[in-house]
Amino acid sequence: MNESNNNKIIFDGIDNQSNNNTGSTEINANSILGINPTFVTPQNEEIKLNPNAASIEKQVPEAPINETPSNEIKPVLPIMTDEQVSIPEPPKLKIDEVEKNAEQIDASKTLEEKNSTQEPPSPSNKTIDNNTGNQSKEHSITSTSNNDEELLKAYIGNNYEKITTRPFNFAGFFFTSIYMLYRKMFLYGLIVFIINFIILNFVKIEGVWIIFNAIVGLFVNVLYTTCATSEIEKIKNNNKDKSLEELKTICSKAGGTSIGTIFIGFFVEIIISIAIVFGMALLGIVSNYEYILSNFKILNTSQNGTYNGVTYIDSSIKIENEFTISIPDKFTNESNEYEYNYSYYSNKGVFNKCSAHLFAIEGFSDAENLINQMKAFYSDSEPTDISKVSINNITWHDFSITNDFGKSYYYGTTKKNKAYILQYDVNIDTDSDCETYKDQIINSITSK
Repeated sequence: MNESNNNKIIFDGIDNQSNNNTGSTEINANSILGINPTFVTPQNEEIKLNPNAASIEKQVPEAPINETPSNEIKPVLPIMTDEQVSIPEPPKLKIDEVEKNAEQIDASKTLEEKNSTQEPPSPSNKTIDNNTGNQSKEHSITSTSNNDEELLKAYIGNNYEKITTRPFNFAGFFFTSIYMLYRKMFLYGLIVFIINFIILNFVKIEGVWIIFNAIVGLFVNVLYTTCATSEIEKIKNNNKDKSLEELKTICSKAGGTSIGTIFIGFFVEIIISIAIVFGMALLGIVSNYEYILSNFKILNTSQNGTYNGVTYIDSSIKIENEFTISIPDKFTNESNEYEYNYSYYSNKGVFNKCSAHLFAIEGFSDAENLINQMKAFYSDSEPTDISKVSINNITWHDFSITNDFGKSYYYGTTKKNKAYILQYDVNIDTDSDCETYKDQIINSITSK
């Protein structure tokens, strides 16, 4: 059996009586797949194959009834017996193979359609996709980080490297609130100013302001970069359609430095200072700057406590910054930064001391009021009348008392809404020169 290119199956060896040459029978390949295959002989005669029988039935087309017989001789194919014609097995095998191939083709097409609809990625593809995604994320993170750094540089401007790398800011240490105003940290600048103002005027512990300034210098860089980062995020959220260069321009204008902010802040600080002093005065707390309000008659800030025989030195006042004094050489200097204290011993008896003591009184802003209270307190010690005298442009209110130990002189003066007392004691066993020394000392005192 030979297979031709036109999808026909040819059976060889069928003898044609009308022709001595060996004939051939063609079988259409498409007909093999049908139920009743049809064979076509070289004479165009159809032979149907009965699938239930092993023989071939020959169908000869009948001549038309009214057709005139012609003299042409037509070859007649004899009817073949079952022994003469047999069905070889290969065609059946070929049919099975074709059916199997057809089933495989249909199955592969169905699988391809399913895969095209939803194809799960292979592990290698997942690895590639994950690597690609990670690289994309890393690139995005790196790009965002670089952009933020560029925006931070634009916002800070000058001294970017110093502010972002150095742990201590000396400008913040020396200028505190002024530096913050210069860097446009207006609110933080005012807060630092208020704290400094309270420390310098109401906290009576030496060196506290230095510690506070050091804290400002230590943390101002971190505070500034944090504020800058927060402002940059606001700028980015409000300008999402802007390019990087446009955002840098906006950040540069919003950040940087400003001299004008210093002047605005300074004006606000003056108002805050007056408000603080005013509030403290209403609470009965005396500050170093109350005399400003008193001089401008904004508020009667005279606050006086009650004298009960004990006075306390106001350690917020350095006496050498307020007055100068000259003492005779015989006196021993026992002074400190808050008071002038000098003593002289005559060595003639037990109570042989004369001393001069000048200091500011805590809790009193009016020396005249204090002197009046002191006289009333020492009413049993035969106090003298209070006199008023002006020496070296200083107005003194004074009186004296006498007791079993000697005599005490009290001079009071008011300066910058603060009461000062000069107490001069003359014991009963001292030299008569002590009285003379008293006059020399009071006449030597001058105000700075």
